[in-house]
Amino acid sequence: ALQGVTTLKEGWADLKDETADGEGTWEAHWFALSSNGELKVFRDHESSDDELVLLLHLRELQRCERAKGVDFYDFCIDLVSPTQTTRMRPIDRGDMQAWLGVLQTQMSAFTERTHMGSVITTLHQGWLEKRGEAVALGAGAGWKRRFFVLSSRQEQQGEAVDVQYYLHYFKSEEHASETADGGVIDLGDVEEVALGQAKELSVVTETRVWLLRAETQAAQEEWMAQLSAVCGEATGGAAEVVSRQQPPPPADD
Repeated sequence: ALQGVTTLKEGWADLKDETADGEGTWEAHWFALSSNGELKVFRDHESSDDELVLLLHLRELQRCERAKGVDFYDFCIDLVSPTQTTRMRPIDRGDMQAWLGVLQTQMSAFTERTHMGSVITTLHQGWLEKRGEAVALGAGAGWKRRFFVLSSRQEQQGEAVDVQYYLHYFKSEEHASETADGGVIDLGDVEEVALGQAKELSVVTETRVWLLRAETQAAQEEWMAQLSAVCGEATGGAAEVVSRQQPPPPADD
């Protein structure tokens, strides 16, 4: 190993074969991320650098995010560069989140600055219904379907990396590429995330209760797990996570 270079995370994950002959098959490989910003992929954990299958430089990546489409439910990660997308599949959701966390943190140190000096990473996304604030005042029909995107924004603050978490929502998936087109919840302001009845969940801030409803119970539980983990991180553990039968009514401000 190079002097002063340490391995930050390593382990087994599947690599998707995107070549013409590969037909999208998955094969187990040994992934190793080092402190010099290199992600190396080997056939197994005993391989030497001479037997390298793939080498990715984090500074050349544009995005590191949870995979979209058919591989989304297998907890896959897309490593997107201008020329190719490398897709890895860690062993489970916990390991995916661990890989995402360390990859994003390292990307913030090595990538060319994007989005006005910060690195934006998508952690989770999908359709939810959102209950309007006007309901409490007796106006409006209430539930509206929106495309939600859970993301982190990393900025270099001197020697430290400042990470903030947001939940954006948009009228369509096409609008999600432009954050100015939608609304946003700053997850650093969250006091409580609560699991409700009928596939509902609520996100409570000092100024508002955001009442959301998933399409399935599985989606509700997935969003609850993602929001619980992220809000805990965003608030330094101050956000309370509860499961209750009746979510609170929306605030009437």
